[in-house]
Amino acid sequence: MGPGGIDRRQQFSYGGNFTWLEGVTTSLIGHYYTPLAVTLYLDDGGNNAGEIFMSDVTGDGTVQDIVPGLKPGAFMRSVTPGNIAKMIANYNATSAGRFTPAGQALITNGILTSAQLTALGGVTRTIGAPIPHNVGNGALKTFDFVLGRPIKFARLGEGFSLDPTISFFNLFNFANYNSNTNEGSIITGNLNSDPQSGSATGTDASFSQNDPFNRDSFRAGNGSGVFGQGVSRVIEYGLKINF
Repeated sequence: MGPGGIDRRQQFSYGGNFTWLEGVTTSLIGHYYTPLAVTLYLDDGGNNAGEIFMSDVTGDGTVQDIVPGLKPGAFMRSVTPGNIAKMIANYNATSAGRFTPAGQALITNGILTSAQLTALGGVTRTIGAPIPHNVGNGALKTFDFVLGRPIKFARLGEGFSLDPTISFFNLFNFANYNSNTNEGSIITGNLNSDPQSGSATGTDASFSQNDPFNRDSFRAGNGSGVFGQGVSRVIEYGLKINF
């Protein structure tokens, strides 16, 4: 039980349409969504043979289990970029280098001794400490604004008008990271012995292309469309004819 991958703890949206002097119209809508949750998993070592002795801590036969003591969706909830190092240190001190249920069964049945299984590497792995200035998923912030002024032509009747508009999507050009759940857009929860780029322990706030752990790849981009939520500022001109 825990938050899913599309969970946001708070979502605040607001908007309105207004008509001013001389028929000037303005419309606005804004959003603030708190960060997405991520489940933290033990690394599966590439799912090598014998992995049930290293990352199957529940004994159900599946590997790369959720970090013991944590619920699904713990990262960006009970675990944050600020306290993940403490969580990892606690795990390494209490749970790393231990026997999984599969390993314990080998020892109990006299197939291997604890020393032999340890020498073979059949124990839970340690988790690497996060890199400096590690970051998590970001909040979504965006503000859209439309300005218009209908132009009437008395000779053509009251029902005829032209409505020119200019629209600003993400008017303040907020930088948004991990704004949706498309593949590759959110930080992964795989906790490796050596922090990996794009993971909860291996992503920092850098924008340098020379930094393999930089966060820039998670920024919402325009892609092939112009209406993606949270992308860089987009300006649109419009003209509507009413008759």
